[in-house]
Amino acid sequence: MGFVQHHTTVKTVRIQVETYDGCRTIWYETSRLKEPTEPISKRVQSQLAGLNLKRIEVSLAPATV
Repeated sequence: MGFVQHHTTVKTVRIQVETYDGCRTIWYETSRLKEPTEPISKRVQSQLAGLNLKRIEVSLAPATV
């Protein structure tokens, strides 16, 4: 019996972080998770816990051509 490889789609995720002093940072990551937004949001919140965060937005980025 051969090795069966499952096809996983790589998704591009857009992360935007805004602080109460008005600084906004946007970056993109790739993920193979089926539903990546919640785990990434929790990870970013944990990693940046010491900052004065106003908002964290995590969304799937639109497909690029």
